[in-house]
Amino acid sequence: MVCAGMEAMSVAQPGPPVAVSVSHPRLDSLTGLRWVAALVVFAFHLRNIGQIGGIAQKVLNHAFGAGATGVSLFFILSGFVLTWSHRPGTTVARFWRKRLARIYPLHVVGVALALVLGFTLIPRIAPTDPIPVIANLLLVSAWNPEWLQVGNPVSWTLVCEAFFYLAFPFLIAVVARLRSAAVAVLALASTAATIAIPLFTDQLPAIVAAHSSPLGRLPEFLLGICLAHLMRTGAWRGPSLTLGVFTALAGYAWANDDLTSPLSYSAYTVVGFALLTAALARADIAGHGGLLATRPLVTLGAVSYAFYLFHLLILEAWVSLWNAVGITHSWSTSALVATTAFLIALGVSWLAHRYIEQPGVRLLNPRRPAPMPVRERELAHTPA
Repeated sequence: MVCAGMEAMSVAQPGPPVAVSVSHPRLDSLTGLRWVAALVVFAFHLRNIGQIGGIAQKVLNHAFGAGATGVSLFFILSGFVLTWSHRPGTTVARFWRKRLARIYPLHVVGVALALVLGFTLIPRIAPTDPIPVIANLLLVSAWNPEWLQVGNPVSWTLVCEAFFYLAFPFLIAVVARLRSAAVAVLALASTAATIAIPLFTDQLPAIVAAHSSPLGRLPEFLLGICLAHLMRTGAWRGPSLTLGVFTALAGYAWANDDLTSPLSYSAYTVVGFALLTAALARADIAGHGGLLATRPLVTLGAVSYAFYLFHLLILEAWVSLWNAVGITHSWSTSALVATTAFLIALGVSWLAHRYIEQPGVRLLNPRRPAPMPVRERELAHTPA
């Protein structure tokens, strides 16, 4: 009965009439942007490992100290893209099943790989208690800030995304009923919340204030929803690409200059990343997609989820192997280690995308045949 009720429940029932076209253009630039975000996070983790010698490490320190903000860009993109591709008739159960099929097979493989490497090459991530590992496997570990690095260290973001996916059908139902002005106000409120939460870390409970908290990161996802809805309905064209790029780079530079502040995780960059996302969407809508919309970047964007899940494990394991044979950290050797780690991570990610992620989607969420038009159904059931 519960499952039947969920299948009957629509993700969103439209409120006031809105001017949404039946077909929306592909936003290939946003797929390419996902790859850029994943690459920035890779450089951030390479910097944090601290194994790159000489001037190369200094460059990493100065250029990618704020690389963790790539996660904030992922969250904004997630809300935007889900809203852009949303179909009002989709049921809650179908939406959740599609999201589960999309993220879970690779997540299980990532946790399994983390356990193997934790007991071999990366002892710092070896678990001492099975409960947090189970919580990580079930995508609930980030609700406890003490379990942030349990299992696959980067999968705390996946816990946040899982919560966002659970909330999306209800969030979009609310947003779809609001007038454009109210959605704009909600976007501003989401931005303000993203900035305010880090300012009150001492006053708020950790379940909200921790940078890994699904509740604390929800405003970024909601901001993406609001911006996409405003553009879908024609209420807002989006900013120019010049403004989007400038504000994104300025916010990133600001975060990079103040790394000890809790504002550096997302508060400094939220406005710029939101405007950049909307600006790239505007360019794609107008048919002016640039470099990020080219086939190589879109292809890399397609494997960015697998790359994000596996890159840190591969990077740390590779560095551990090189350290075991006593390498010296000259800039040339370090560059070789970093380059080979990147290529291995990219190769593994492509294989995982091709042979785990895509088959998992087909297995857990098989495509249904398109519904027959009403007139054809009538003819099909008419006796000859």
